[in-house]
Amino acid sequence: MAKLMTNNQGVALALKGRKLGVTCADFQKALNDGRAAEFLNTLLPRDGAVVPVRSLPTWKTTRVGTHKTADAFRAACKAAGIRISAWEYDLLGKIVFPADLIEEDVEFVRASNQDLGLTKGATKEDTEKRALELGLLKCMPWDGPAIREAYPNQPLGEWFLVMMDAITDSNGYLNVFEVVRNDGGLWLGASSGRPGYFRRAGSVWLFRRKKSSPLKL
Repeated sequence: MAKLMTNNQGVALALKGRKLGVTCADFQKALNDGRAAEFLNTLLPRDGAVVPVRSLPTWKTTRVGTHKTADAFRAACKAAGIRISAWEYDLLGKIVFPADLIEEDVEFVRASNQDLGLTKGATKEDTEKRALELGLLKCMPWDGPAIREAYPNQPLGEWFLVMMDAITDSNGYLNVFEVVRNDGGLWLGASSGRPGYFRRAGSVWLFRRKKSSPLKL
């Protein structure tokens, strides 16, 4: 199984890159061409392969922050024919929308525990930790409803969970959003977000991609 780059490997990579005359532009080109793993592995000692963030492709870029209240989301879902049960209706009302919430385009990544190297499944906490190591971020509470609205062509039978800080509903249960299409139509659903709840290897999660920053060698 592929390993993450260690600090020592990072230092070795930078030193070897300088000796070989490798520039940030060289790495950026490999990144853009989808050859980041191959490129890095030619520089690193052969004690393990690197798992680059870009090996997990962007699934969808979506505008978020357009709805700034629970009622606005509820109205948008109703207009789009998206179904929300009383449970999710309540959950939407528990989202704390910041007063300075801005509209922004966000890159989202979908990945299963298997994709993240968690081949035996994992708890939400372990999945989040692994994703963070790979350069992915948890979603904001309003991302799930925004993705639901922006994904009307979801295939029948598909569902995925939203990696986010769990929201406590009116009954005291912790929940995360899920995006579902079943025989009943398009749903903004919810699933357990309690600590230690175990998910199988095939469980798919939605993450934000960390915004790019300048590369330095």
